[in-house]
Amino acid sequence: MTRTRRKLTDDDKANKESHRHLALKIIAKWNPLFTALLVSSLSTIMPITSILTRQPMGSFERFLLTAPDKAIDHALMAVPAWMLPVFGRLNTRLRHWYYGYTRRTWDFEQFVNLFVPRAATLLALIDGRNAMIYGIAVLRFLLRCPSTRNPLDICTTLSRYHQLNRVLEDDGFKLIHPHSMPGQSMQDTIGNILQRVGIAHTAWTLAEDRSSVPEEHIGYKFQYRRKCKGEYIVVNLHLIRCEPYRHVLGGCITPLTCYMTGLEAGSPFARTTFRYQLGFALRNHTFRDIGQATVYEVHAPDHTHRFETVLGPPYAFNTHVTAETGCRRFGDDRCWTIPRQEYGGTAYEATHPDPMHTPTPRKGQVFEVLDWNMVSDRKGTYLSIGEPFVWRYYFAKRFDSADQEDEEDI
Repeated sequence: MTRTRRKLTDDDKANKESHRHLALKIIAKWNPLFTALLVSSLSTIMPITSILTRQPMGSFERFLLTAPDKAIDHALMAVPAWMLPVFGRLNTRLRHWYYGYTRRTWDFEQFVNLFVPRAATLLALIDGRNAMIYGIAVLRFLLRCPSTRNPLDICTTLSRYHQLNRVLEDDGFKLIHPHSMPGQSMQDTIGNILQRVGIAHTAWTLAEDRSSVPEEHIGYKFQYRRKCKGEYIVVNLHLIRCEPYRHVLGGCITPLTCYMTGLEAGSPFARTTFRYQLGFALRNHTFRDIGQATVYEVHAPDHTHRFETVLGPPYAFNTHVTAETGCRRFGDDRCWTIPRQEYGGTAYEATHPDPMHTPTPRKGQVFEVLDWNMVSDRKGTYLSIGEPFVWRYYFAKRFDSADQEDEEDI
């Protein structure tokens, strides 16, 4: 009996080693046809129409189900992020595996904990209505290469700013910009800043929405910093006077419109960002770093993600049919949404979700996206984002003026 147990143990180790070598061979022979061949080979293992029948397990599927997590993570870094959901639609075994992989890879609290010690407390304040996390940090999170090299950007209204400020100060962050006067409270500092820019302290509310002006989307940045393990971690609070989703959509290029709340994380332009590696210029693209005018790069440990910046007239006149234009909303079929937990249901279902249940994205705010063929806004702008009724008013005024000019010519 002892020899039999040792023999089985040795066989198991040999199988794991063969799986590990198989993954390394796949990575070494990586080419553009890898994804298609991989999906076709996995689909032959167990057809989608008969997912409940027993079929022989393929080598790659066995590797995913038996190999250590680190080996799997290293192997799947060669697979684009937009192709990973295909694995979860092949059979029940891979569906359960994919659920565990997504929960482990896109862990909200683990990501926020890179910047703030009390991640759950901060996420509880990021409700999406008064505050949102956005920008390069969330883009790296979706690309599976989170890092503290880039700051964590949070846009917030005045009503939620003081709570976020207290959380950061309690966690050891210090305000480094703007500098406050000795003996001056944070409330006094904010009041002086608002008066300096010509706005009364009580008028900085959503009732004084300035989202129609591109510069107002930038907000007023408060930069916090703390030292951890010899490195400085930076968190930027952007005090805005519009709804957070408008500030997120009023950025410079579409890859930086990735967002995160306490409920979900996602990308409104998922197909062009993650599949085609494109970044369409938005209204505030002029505020970008001049050094990254044509290509926006995100450096990962094993790979560099490059997003080609697509500009509009007068710099370029190309039309991309893949752009996600039209009437949109957060959580639609053109968004990539990762829920933090299951939506709806009972309290038990929220804490014990079913891996076989496909999460339904939340239906968020409505917005409309138009390209340069419909709206010619600023120089170089390819996409213009606004609310549907705003664009209807804009086109109505433009068509009325055009009709008046035609009548005058007659």
